[in-house]
Amino acid sequence: MKYHYILLLPLIFLFSQCSGLVEKMEGEEYEKEFEIRDGVSEFSMVFSGNVNGETHPCGCRNFPLGGIPQVAGALKKIEKKHPVLFVDAGDTFFPSATVPESMKDSHLFIARKIHDFYNKMGLKYMVFGDQDLAYGFNFLEELSKTASYTFLVSNLKPGTKIKYKRWVKIKVGSKYLFLTGVIDPATIRSHLKNHFTNPLAGLKNVYKEIQKAGFVSKRDHFVVISHSGMNTDLNLSAKLPQIDWFVGAHSQSFNNYPKTSGKTNLVQVLSRNHYLGQITIPLGKKRKGKYAQIQVRDELKDQLKPNPYIAEMDIFKQKLSKIQLTEQNKMGQFQTEFDYPTATSCVECHQEQTKFWGSTAHSLAYHTLMRVKELNNPKCLKCHTLGYRMKTGFSKTQDLIHFSEQNALKKSKVASLKKAYFRALYRSLGELGALRQTSGFQITKHKKVWDKIDEKYKVDENFANVQCAHCHRKTSAHPFDSGDGPPKMAKSKKIHKMKTNCVKCHTKDQSPEWYEKNSKGLPGKLGQAQFLSKLREVACPKRTESGN
Repeated sequence: MKYHYILLLPLIFLFSQCSGLVEKMEGEEYEKEFEIRDGVSEFSMVFSGNVNGETHPCGCRNFPLGGIPQVAGALKKIEKKHPVLFVDAGDTFFPSATVPESMKDSHLFIARKIHDFYNKMGLKYMVFGDQDLAYGFNFLEELSKTASYTFLVSNLKPGTKIKYKRWVKIKVGSKYLFLTGVIDPATIRSHLKNHFTNPLAGLKNVYKEIQKAGFVSKRDHFVVISHSGMNTDLNLSAKLPQIDWFVGAHSQSFNNYPKTSGKTNLVQVLSRNHYLGQITIPLGKKRKGKYAQIQVRDELKDQLKPNPYIAEMDIFKQKLSKIQLTEQNKMGQFQTEFDYPTATSCVECHQEQTKFWGSTAHSLAYHTLMRVKELNNPKCLKCHTLGYRMKTGFSKTQDLIHFSEQNALKKSKVASLKKAYFRALYRSLGELGALRQTSGFQITKHKKVWDKIDEKYKVDENFANVQCAHCHRKTSAHPFDSGDGPPKMAKSKKIHKMKTNCVKCHTKDQSPEWYEKNSKGLPGKLGQAQFLSKLREVACPKRTESGN
């Protein structure tokens, strides 16, 4: 039975012109064959790993990496040249091995959508990892029933209902690719590790079987997709030198070039689809493959025109936001004390400082969530608002603002006011683009518009944006709570305290420009000069004798 290799839905046949696979089942043997067009001299195996439940990059970075539409574009770009076999090395569906019960619905929704996306993008083989077992084998069993890809595991004991294979044989030109998967039970923290045998024993059994199936070491390639970590892969390769490639995950090693163990090449990429790995293998007599990393930049999405994943991603994000809001409501609302002084309470005594703050991206930080439709994402709210899920702040997105007469109003009236308020906000700030590319003049202009909307709706508490209290820890009693005032802090200690505060949100991923590059070209330790430069950009003018 013939079928196109990548996509089956309308508008998504775009990957299929370069290659196809013919599948046949003969007894226990499982074999596939690439259909190679004339003139093609090589093919690629492209792999992801440690996707960690991320479907798209957040809207904070200057140069965002990753995203499903972008990965689809990267595959398309390679498919224009030669056939592609797309595989994944695990830790794909969830951000961690344990997921809070309060966020179960949103995490499962994301995981099922990644499964759906990968089906459409032509994923063919996957090794699940410890994070993929966050909801046990039942979830993976559910996925395996509708997967167009195949789980590959050489060392899974009988007893689960997951549909999987131990190895596959793929004919490519005049040679064969033998592919298997392995999971190191040591990566799994729960009792589920007991469902796996020793990785080395599993691989040795597979090697015996592929020899019987016609594996010729001088001609064919033996590839292991491993969710075991680089150190384990190195140990396994030393004991099974017949393996040509270890495509790994779990430890998230970043290899510009393959690590080698004898004749075995070992490769991994970073998490969240920021990079893909590409192994290119010649189809002729030459046997040595090449390895490269693909940086998944935003412009790759344009390799598909039209790119159907962009519209589908927007729909997905809208549905996800509703689920996240429902989860917030289920968490329950605590009685807020409004102990965090919001920026409006600072302006009377700190007019110059408030004016300066209103020209910085911090003052409109919540707009980023509006622009990228992440209004209810708890990971984003904690950095783009003040006091999220804290008793001195607000408990859910719907309580982001508080009206001066709210306690005297009916709930229905408050709900109606909030809807009108956010409609006005969207209308007024809709034209504003990414804040990092917006001038201070334009930010000031839009901040004044926002302030007028607050005045119109009589908002006395607004927890949106990065505010004064993020840097200056004062209570609502300030300035009358100071007494004789705290002892003066040395400048170096102040900077250290501020640094500790800032890097909670300005992480290596969100603000790589703050960090020095390591030997692999990735963000390493925080750069002192870079940090001080960024701090000066947002530091308010000092108060004068008059108080401003």
